[in-house]
Amino acid sequence: MPLFEPLRLNPDFIAHDREFLINAARRGAEGAGSIDDPELRRRAFVIAASNFRRAGAHSLLLGEFDFAREMFGRSAGAYYDAAFPYGVMMEVLTGRNWQHFDGVPPFTRRDERPGALQHQRVYSLLAAVSRQGPMRDRALAAAREFSQPRSIPLGVLGIPLGDFVDLASALATGEGVRQAVVPFLQTYNRAFERAWANSHKWAHLGMTFHPAEPDIISVLHCVRGSESIPVDDLLGAEALNDNTRIVVNELLREF
Repeated sequence: MPLFEPLRLNPDFIAHDREFLINAARRGAEGAGSIDDPELRRRAFVIAASNFRRAGAHSLLLGEFDFAREMFGRSAGAYYDAAFPYGVMMEVLTGRNWQHFDGVPPFTRRDERPGALQHQRVYSLLAAVSRQGPMRDRALAAAREFSQPRSIPLGVLGIPLGDFVDLASALATGEGVRQAVVPFLQTYNRAFERAWANSHKWAHLGMTFHPAEPDIISVLHCVRGSESIPVDDLLGAEALNDNTRIVVNELLREF
């Protein structure tokens, strides 16, 4: 059953909004390449990436998983064009082999702007530790050396950087994974409850948070890919409201 049904969302509205997002993203990505100013070009790619990202999330609600993967892939490409390490989390959602970022293990790639967005390196760490093999050991060493302030908020939901580092370390060692994933599920749960309480915004998806929030779904796919904890245990790691549990269960088992 597509997620829009239990979540009481209008599939026609979702499809129409998705078309608008895709058109805006394509125009933005095409135009970004002709912008001379590096920072303005980067911003244009980020806007395009965000629109592709939301179009992918809409596709999850509609149950169109292959199209969702395509949209997340386009989002990853635009984030990479903007030199945003967050792109690796979108690539996680494509199901492709994303072990390397421009031929270099993603958690070692240096950003074009010294000191800029270094906190986003944690995304590459998290993606790396969800893979088996030598990358996991290297990522664990990098996680232990991570020096950015733990309180930096990341993503749409503002989850602290320290929670990402803790989860990356847990996945790398296979210890404490259940506890490390709880802050992500708690934050998702609270965001879902706030969004659901505003019926008008909910019906029109008029909030930054998305019911099929890629920030959370990509993290949970990293956890699942690490094979550190069974899906049933992951779902039981925190008391979830009915809507949150429906989405997480569907997108961990079927997507």
